[in-house]
Amino acid sequence: MALLLHRKLEPHAYLLLDVARYLACLSVFFGHFLFLFVVRIYGLDHTYYNINGFVGAFYFFSHAIGVMVFFVLSGFLIGYKALAEVHVSQRFDLKDYLQRRVFRIIPPLYCSLVFMLFVLGVIKFFHLFGSESYFLTGDEYNLVTKAKVDVGVILKVLFLVPGNTQVPTNVALWSLSYEFYYYLLFAFILVAVVNKNFKQMFYVSSYVIFLPLIFCLVHHAYIPLFVKVFKLSVVWWAGVLIAYLYLTHRSMLQPLVCFGLALGLFIFVYPLMTRMGDVPLELVGGLVATFLIMGLVNFKFTRAPVKILQKLAQGSFYTYTFYLFHFPLMLLVFSLLGPRILHFHWLAYGVLCFGLLLVTNILSYYLAQVLENRAFWVRLLKINSVL
Repeated sequence: MALLLHRKLEPHAYLLLDVARYLACLSVFFGHFLFLFVVRIYGLDHTYYNINGFVGAFYFFSHAIGVMVFFVLSGFLIGYKALAEVHVSQRFDLKDYLQRRVFRIIPPLYCSLVFMLFVLGVIKFFHLFGSESYFLTGDEYNLVTKAKVDVGVILKVLFLVPGNTQVPTNVALWSLSYEFYYYLLFAFILVAVVNKNFKQMFYVSSYVIFLPLIFCLVHHAYIPLFVKVFKLSVVWWAGVLIAYLYLTHRSMLQPLVCFGLALGLFIFVYPLMTRMGDVPLELVGGLVATFLIMGLVNFKFTRAPVKILQKLAQGSFYTYTFYLFHFPLMLLVFSLLGPRILHFHWLAYGVLCFGLLLVTNILSYYLAQVLENRAFWVRLLKINSVL
């Protein structure tokens, strides 16, 4: 697989992508804050479509676009690095690729599960709000459940099986299983096309095919699962496509025209899909995220805003840890406050939001130095294997 590479990613492009990652993470944080503390109390419809005003618009943005930016950005960076590696060595190092993905994802994920169980234990032991029910008088939409953990869901999170992984004490976990699934699917394609190694193809495909199949057999959710996998895969693979086009085209004008035509077609088809009752929010957010990433990697700027951008980009160092830990921490505060939040003033919501954001940033910063340190976990694994 010979690629004719015309250019590589400039440092300023990495800087802009880091800023986009951190801002997307913040948008998810604010969206979840609105979900827990504001939207439900003021009776705004949780399906996004009937929400009016700034609060509703931002609630839509944070869910439909914020997470999709992660998907497109993930596809772009992984696709860019893997394709550039293939160009240099004419081989795809499956072992190194999987090691990087596993040590990047697993340690923070498992630690966040422990923290989630700790939060659950505190809520149950001290009989806080949510230990029996999260229902608030006047709610149009609520978690409508008590703080609990489904063992089946936990097992799917542990093994990163695509499916319903929305644990009440950490609703942010759902996206990781899908993302890891696309990592493996991408690896399978590169192994097949570049390495042509049947043994490696078999190992990767066994995970790619059989675990989702087991989920389907247990939960009888064939169509919903495959529809979800398809919609999110379109978004993730859009990132890979951007990486390929960026590497192989001197100018992104032609790709931008193609994506513009695709957007026009989508705008034409979208009303028809809404009439059929299927509003694909992932695709809407994915399209916006795709154009955002395409614009950022091709944007040129003077040195004037660099210092400001560098400050924001520092947050990208711990975005994954932030994403995993913010909701359990937020839920713990919500359980401590309970029905009293119904009587909060808007200013109190602002102070609470800022305080939670500050604490989560500080906690994530220090945790990420260990949890997202790949070298530390590799050394630890080697020491344990020797012992």
